Amino acid sequence: MLLQAVQAYMRRRRISPTRFGREALGDPNFVLDLQDGRVCRRATEKKVLSYIAAEEARLAAEQPP
Repeated sequence: MLLQAVQAYMRRRRISPTRFGREALGDPNFVLDLQDGRVCRRATEKKVLSYIAAEEARLAAEQPP
């Protein structure tokens, strides 16, 4: 589920896996590791999902009405 959420976000934003990992966690290999089967702790998963939610809200607020 986390991988799908990350991939969907990257598609919407048109950003690379390296950029996402760097921005969300400071780990440019995060998405590539996730694709290779990395299992995240709950805290990491929550941090990533919170990052996505916050960025989506920020971008929505920046959209003109």
